[in-house]
Amino acid sequence: MVPKLQTKHWLITLFFLLSVLFTAQAGRYFAVCNTFLPVYVFNTDAPTHRSVAVTGAIIAAQPDTITINVPDSVLVSAPDTVLQEKTNKFMLSAKIDYASADSLSMDMKKKMAWMYGNASIEYEDIKLKAAIISIDFDNNTIHAYASQDSTGKTFGTPEFTQGTVSFKSKEIAYNFTTRKGLIQNVITKEGDGYLHGSVIKKVNDSVTNVGRGEYTTCDLEDHPHFSLKYSKAKVITGSMIVTGPAYLTIEGVPLPLALPFGLFPNKKGRSSGLIIPTYGETASQGFYLRDGGYYFGLNDYFDLKLTGDIYSRGSWAVKPSLQYKKRYKFSGNFNIQYAVNHLGYEGTPDYSLSKDFAVKWQHSQDPKARPNSVFSASVNAGSRNSSKYNPTTVNDYLSNTFSSSISYSRTFGTFANLTAAARHSQNTTTKTVNLTLPDISFSITRLYPFKKKKQTGSQAWYEKVNVTYSTNLRNELNTFDSLVFKSDVAERFVNGMIHNIPVNLGSISLLKFISWSNSMNYTERWYTKTINKTWVGDTIIKNGVVQYGYIHTDTITGFKTERDYSFNSSLSTKIYGMKQFRKGPVKAIRHILTPSVGFSYVPDFGREELGYWKTVQSDSKGKMQEYSIFNVAPLFGLPPGQKSGRINFGLNNNLEMKIRSQKDTITGTKKVMLIDNFSITTSYDLAKDSLRWAPINLSARTTLFKKIQISYNSSYSPYGLYTPPFYGFTLLDYYRNPYYSSIPGPLIDQTQYSMNKKLLQFINAGWNLSVGYDLTPKKDKSKKAKTSSATEEELEDVRNNPELYIDWDNPWSLRFDYNFRYTSVPVLSTGELKRDIIQTLRVAGDVNITEKWKFSAQTGYDFENKDFAYTQITMYRNLHCWEMRFNWIPYGTQKSWNFEIRAKSSLLQDLKLTKKKDFRDNL
Repeated sequence: MVPKLQTKHWLITLFFLLSVLFTAQAGRYFAVCNTFLPVYVFNTDAPTHRSVAVTGAIIAAQPDTITINVPDSVLVSAPDTVLQEKTNKFMLSAKIDYASADSLSMDMKKKMAWMYGNASIEYEDIKLKAAIISIDFDNNTIHAYASQDSTGKTFGTPEFTQGTVSFKSKEIAYNFTTRKGLIQNVITKEGDGYLHGSVIKKVNDSVTNVGRGEYTTCDLEDHPHFSLKYSKAKVITGSMIVTGPAYLTIEGVPLPLALPFGLFPNKKGRSSGLIIPTYGETASQGFYLRDGGYYFGLNDYFDLKLTGDIYSRGSWAVKPSLQYKKRYKFSGNFNIQYAVNHLGYEGTPDYSLSKDFAVKWQHSQDPKARPNSVFSASVNAGSRNSSKYNPTTVNDYLSNTFSSSISYSRTFGTFANLTAAARHSQNTTTKTVNLTLPDISFSITRLYPFKKKKQTGSQAWYEKVNVTYSTNLRNELNTFDSLVFKSDVAERFVNGMIHNIPVNLGSISLLKFISWSNSMNYTERWYTKTINKTWVGDTIIKNGVVQYGYIHTDTITGFKTERDYSFNSSLSTKIYGMKQFRKGPVKAIRHILTPSVGFSYVPDFGREELGYWKTVQSDSKGKMQEYSIFNVAPLFGLPPGQKSGRINFGLNNNLEMKIRSQKDTITGTKKVMLIDNFSITTSYDLAKDSLRWAPINLSARTTLFKKIQISYNSSYSPYGLYTPPFYGFTLLDYYRNPYYSSIPGPLIDQTQYSMNKKLLQFINAGWNLSVGYDLTPKKDKSKKAKTSSATEEELEDVRNNPELYIDWDNPWSLRFDYNFRYTSVPVLSTGELKRDIIQTLRVAGDVNITEKWKFSAQTGYDFENKDFAYTQITMYRNLHCWEMRFNWIPYGTQKSWNFEIRAKSSLLQDLKLTKKKDFRDNL
């Protein structure tokens, strides 16, 4: 059923129906293109929206408009060959969707149509919007115009879009068949830039000619802040923009900076090309060109950047960088740097030559790629001065430690897990290097050999018995960085393997409140190197001192094993105490005590018949000393040297309170932790003949206001200490008393109370306080959060280089980091306490001075040296399409400043002015 037409359009509708009837009788005149003529319906209450179907398709209309289906009899084939040829020439290949907010009119004789008010047309990948659009169906051309309101203000500027190409102009003409167009006074966005042209001729879908225009990355349409003006240009969509001679203008003022031609990449994705270096001068290395080279866009998964540095005094560096990523598989980057640094003038006292290298590799695997196996890598290694002379970031320069890790892990169902890793760490201050190649671990899940397959009722105690197995193989080297690449490096590696089989007998409940648990552990160690010590009675002079005899140590290569086992049993329970308050902000205080007592037994594996421990003469008087043959570099420890039957005592405390809170609408209370944990531990060894009591250790930790973390630890001994000189004391006392290895002196087998009427002897104590606090303004909840359109690569770059990005949404921020450590240890020679205090403070923040100015700073204070730590001050100015940045490090080894004004667009990243003083001038 056809909806009722509006009254004022009935004459037009009648005229149209008469035209259709006439066309049925005189088909040769109106049957053009062998297609339906468009059906036009006028509706002033809603936007007119129609689709024109070609080559026999059905005319479609929106639900709020009229649909008129023309019968097949209307179509009349044209026998005239000339007209038929003309029809094929102008045939369209797809339907045209069009709409207008005001009205639409048509001239049937001239085959013209006009659309008024927010008119739009869509054809294939072409979209056209304008205030007024006219269509010439005879020539398949479209003209679009802007219009003016009663005040003379222009509106409805024509906007032409084809694929990723978009034009704005006062007038646009386009031919659907030839796909050519002529556009005047146009502004179009090409990649990251904008093309302004007085006349634009669209040659085809991919080539556009521009006459008398300018190119800029400023998005101001009428008056861009800067531009490169040219007389002619050619735009190759998805490839490049080529211009003739061009000169730079700022605020419309031409500058004496000209180019014989312009070439701007316009290709999406990766593309190969030159990387323009930065230039400057340093006092120690002369003039330089830095970070210049070539970028290779290899494919969709890999790209390579090959850059380098060169200095006028002979220094140079090469820095290849490979990045790769495969979606849902893996991603990473690999960077190598080799540099030869000549500092100063050769032949002068301050001249130095340094050859440095650095390797960085980051690899991560997508969890979806292989759920049962994961490979990851984080490598950061280099020579001693690589971070000093050629740092990549500020953190590289400030850090004196580097570490690396490459790991592979695999799970075998729910049965076992395998992990293989290679690790490296180095300290540029102490010049030490630690290498672990490889470190392999294998473990199986916990097994319950006596557990029933179908559980009925409660478990019996033997059903809780479980056993597991784990092993670890390690090959390790600890040396200095100058010895890493020596020929004998393989011989200096130490290695070993350990096997652990713990058997847990389960937990048994005694008297409903006491938990009793028992376990046994079997350990087997494999080593490939052992030692043998012998006494040599020869008199030697060592360090200018006459020494009557010495101990000679031989390292023996060969496979040796060691086996030991132990038994543990413990009892524990929980005691709750609570105090409730009817008034005041505190509702209740709860105290939880967890007392425990246990027994551990280790047989004597120091017996001579086992061969794990031996004795050797240690001085000319015949005193003997015990040592373990596995004490080369025991990666997994030494076998127990003596029998032990230790009773362990422990008491853990937890204190918390509930306060009334209006924010919690459910319970009306809030839990506040006062003491996370406060523990007291000690033990008594039944197998020892002296010094049976271990030190009493106290430790506590808590968190206040969710920001302040406090921890405390201290040790006290019930025995007295020897005072100097330590007659008769040897290192054997420390081997036999591992509990007291940290005490600053040997113990005497007399209680502290019997010596000076004190219960305990103070050994050491330490306090740690850490505060990290962020101060930021409260966010306005009424404002909707902005959605980010950044790609994952852009977000990753922001995370890796936060100092290069400005957060204008946050008006100000302030961050405090404070660490405090206090230790005290008695000095035996004076009886006084040696106190050490270590404090560090870091402060960082920024503030938006205005909408365009941002100030940020970070600093710290070294309380030990009473001086400021690394300090940096940055001032940033947003200049719309340009930016200004001033960075200043006022003192220290990185003392420098840098001032830069540059175009924001990465396309014109070399359009900048830089003045700086390099930190290398201070070296």
